[in-house]
Amino acid sequence: MRGGPPVAATDPLGVVQAAVAGGGSRGGSRRHGPVGDFLSTPLSPALRKLAILYAVYLCIASLRVAEVLTFLAIPKLPMIMSLVLAAGLVLGVPGEGWAALWRAMPAMRWQALLVVLAIVTVPLGIWMSNSLNRLYPGYLIAVTVFLAGLVLMRDREVLVRTLQLLTGTLALITVLTVFFGVGAGSVEQGRLTVGVSLDPNDFAWILATFVPIALWLGVRRKATSLLWFGVAVLLVMGIVPTQSRGGFLALIAAGVVLISFGARGWKRIWLLVGVALLAMILLGYINAAGASRLTDFSGYEGGTGRTELWKQGIRWMVQRPWGFGMGNYATYNVWMTGGGHTGHSAYINIGVELGVLGLIAYLAIWRDSIRGLVACRRGARSCATARGAADEESLTGFILAAVAGNMVGAIFLNTQYSPLAMFLQSTGIALFVSSPFRVRAGDSAPVTAGVVASHRMANRSIASRSR
Repeated sequence: MRGGPPVAATDPLGVVQAAVAGGGSRGGSRRHGPVGDFLSTPLSPALRKLAILYAVYLCIASLRVAEVLTFLAIPKLPMIMSLVLAAGLVLGVPGEGWAALWRAMPAMRWQALLVVLAIVTVPLGIWMSNSLNRLYPGYLIAVTVFLAGLVLMRDREVLVRTLQLLTGTLALITVLTVFFGVGAGSVEQGRLTVGVSLDPNDFAWILATFVPIALWLGVRRKATSLLWFGVAVLLVMGIVPTQSRGGFLALIAAGVVLISFGARGWKRIWLLVGVALLAMILLGYINAAGASRLTDFSGYEGGTGRTELWKQGIRWMVQRPWGFGMGNYATYNVWMTGGGHTGHSAYINIGVELGVLGLIAYLAIWRDSIRGLVACRRGARSCATARGAADEESLTGFILAAVAGNMVGAIFLNTQYSPLAMFLQSTGIALFVSSPFRVRAGDSAPVTAGVVASHRMANRSIASRSR
């Protein structure tokens, strides 16, 4: 593939494909260059070691394991680890590598826009100290997670190892809190809280995100399938005592996408059976009070319905489309209504705090991630007999289910600027630019450029790791 027709700048997948193949968004004949060279190069030994720190860091920043294992609650530890991680990325990725990522990944530019908006809205917002406290270190930590994911998750072996550590750690947290009460806070109105700040809704959202990933780890390797299937059951059981409506809907969304994209043929039947069994476990484990709460979306403990909060947030977005400043939704709510409620939706919160443009940028990142996963899956299906194609199709299908659960749960929860969401966003994009099976939007054949094929051979395939 030595060039090609011009690619519209509005087509992010086309831009990436053209860039990796050697042409820019305007077309061209140059096959090799910074984009192709960097994206086709396996991770260096130093970056592979950095990936281990990244996985541990995700457990602390995304799963908030220190709230259960309190001996890990070391002051400033997340900040220190993020600085080490950022330094490793700066030293491990050359300047031309960052330039390649910038040109090849539109989502990286959208993320940069979000950072600019977060900074600009500090003086333009309504309460500067709130914005500064939210911007640093919280949001910058999440941005570090995003950038590291773009660089490191291109390697399938690193991705598998990271998902294993995250899912296994979450299973440990679930066992300790749900069954042994370790690190569990007070149980209010029958709902489980974890630690001092990880509320039931956030915990359920995290669990629902990792149920598809646990199932994929079980499907991936027969020798450990029972272990990971058991972990999936455990995570579902952990959602029940939280009685979180957002977590419940996130799990349903993940299940629907999982059945649709997780497998095909007779494997889809087995997957359907597995999802049905998980649903039976969920329903059988819910008591009458919990069931009535999960099906009631009219309000929450504060007495104000979520729909009213969403309408209010939309009105504020129209009133001040440039945003009230990061972290200022609750502050403005106090001023206007006397209550300290948030938007109870990540999307409403982002739109109110960073403005309409901020919401557009955030949704654009999700769009690029989802489109990349779909492109990889479609390309792998068209090369069904190729080595690793079935594994790639399965991986992208299950990651799509995790993304669906994460996004749907965020509709009802205050999970804006979450490192976990940014990890999933970056994973979908990294899978796309490193997959030899991806297809450009509108095409029917996968990309088979030699530069990408060499990258595939350099990384150990999922199939070889499954033996």
